[in-house]
Amino acid sequence: MLKHLAMMAVLFACGSVHAQVLHGKDLPTLNNPADHPNTTPVTTSNSTTTTPTIVTEGPNIEAESAKLAGEIRSSGFFLNGQQRQQIEDHITAIRGILFGSTTKNYACVSRDNDGLFPFLLGVRNGVDFKKFDGAVYPTLADCNSAIQSMRISHQYSIACTSRDADGSHPWILIAINEQGSFTRLVSSAVDTLQQCESGLKQVVIGDTQALYCGSKDESGMRPFVSGSFNFETTEARAGAESFSSISECFNFLNGTR
Repeated sequence: MLKHLAMMAVLFACGSVHAQVLHGKDLPTLNNPADHPNTTPVTTSNSTTTTPTIVTEGPNIEAESAKLAGEIRSSGFFLNGQQRQQIEDHITAIRGILFGSTTKNYACVSRDNDGLFPFLLGVRNGVDFKKFDGAVYPTLADCNSAIQSMRISHQYSIACTSRDADGSHPWILIAINEQGSFTRLVSSAVDTLQQCESGLKQVVIGDTQALYCGSKDESGMRPFVSGSFNFETTEARAGAESFSSISECFNFLNGTR
């Protein structure tokens, strides 16, 4: 885990030119300035060479990532399991930005192929599209929001969708595997898509399972219970304890109740 965290500095400072700069080496010599418009000629006593001008915009993420990697290495031994998992989630998100998001193949299409609502979530492969008939949304914006709020872990994408596949409340969690099959997470229902996405951010992801909260009777209303989804067996089941609010349920999962 700590090795993965230490990679962050390398990921942000990657590339041959950046790597040589970070290691104190000279930049490569370019023989023909005309072939490289973003370069600056440098005159020496013997000849004129050209070094590339590195154009960057925004924050200095190279320096910040190197600093952060050091802070994680020095503090890692004092982090609990949940804190380490939260950092791992952020690393996954960073790699998604660098190398292409793991949700890039998810897309939304009109259920009836008429460009109108409702919309279905699915997986795109080239020009082909596999629809998830059970993942229905009232608007294209809601469907895209479900993609953006996904949690990715253990080759599964956890997302929100309508319980009755009608694009209406209540809303539940589903776990989608790499083949495009999905499991409905029992007792994960809440009243609105916004509540579902908010609860999804609080899902506790561990080594073998994801822990979540939702309505005990799948109505989206109280009482609420905790639930678990096992990444290895794909079993989803509800816990026995009931709570008067969903926040109490998440406090229970986080050990703050």
